[in-house]
Amino acid sequence: MRRAITAALLVCVITLVAASPAWAFHDFIIPADENGCGFDLHVQADHLPDRARAPIGSGDITFTNLETGATYLQHSRYTATETVDPATGSVHVTIIGRIWIEFYPGDQGPSGEVQEPGLDLLFSGTIEFTVNENDVFTAFSNTGEYKDLCALLSD
Repeated sequence: MRRAITAALLVCVITLVAASPAWAFHDFIIPADENGCGFDLHVQADHLPDRARAPIGSGDITFTNLETGATYLQHSRYTATETVDPATGSVHVTIIGRIWIEFYPGDQGPSGEVQEPGLDLLFSGTIEFTVNENDVFTAFSNTGEYKDLCALLSD
């Protein structure tokens, strides 16, 4: 259920950014029991206008730890391509740039299978993953670097 909510938000963000010539603003809270940080996570995303040369995903996301008030600003800029396997219903995604990705227990992440409580990571580089029909990451690879958002907001 959590993956469906996160996936729906990501699809809405990508759709709004790709379809709208104007900026879009999203403001929501991910409760502590639905993210990998263990604290309520406030997310404010300002998506930049869709310019001819702008990547598919362009925006500035401010993350806030609602327990401590610590914040982190992510300048997300990326392109994404999807390939659907009609035989299995899985989707292979390639992302190039900077992006935030949530992982849930049981997903394949950058260091193997993700354990409880999950992970919230900020990537820079090339990311490739496959999501099955149950919205589980079954394969994941990345080149570049990533930061643990929860650790950044815990300091």
